[in-house]
Amino acid sequence: RGWSEGIAHWRRGWSEGIAHWRVHWRRGWSKGIVHWRRGWSKGIVHWRRGWSKGIAHWRRGWSEGIAHWKGIVHWRRGWNEGIAHWRRGWSEGIVHWRRGWSERRADLWQSRVARPFSLMAS
Repeated sequence: RGWSEGIAHWRRGWSEGIAHWRVHWRRGWSKGIVHWRRGWSKGIVHWRRGWSKGIAHWRRGWSEGIAHWKGIVHWRRGWNEGIAHWRRGWSEGIVHWRRGWSERRADLWQSRVARPFSLMAS
């Protein structure tokens, strides 16, 4: 009789212990899941914030870089065009100057050399 009662007590205690353990384990598990979920969502929020900040910085830098690059391109184009215009004007000026110079020289030559000959001939 004492033996069977002892086994009954042991079984009852065992099942109660398992029940208690299950409750505690479930409670701890759900708490852990809640903590894990909270941490996960916080991590995702931080990650998203950092990601969007990074994209914003990248976009700003990219647009600034493109603007800067366009400015350099425009500057170079304008510079090249200016040099081309300057060269064209310079060469045209030299051509005009040479033409004028040769015409002036011809006039001088006619007035100094040809006219006295014509006067002498007449």
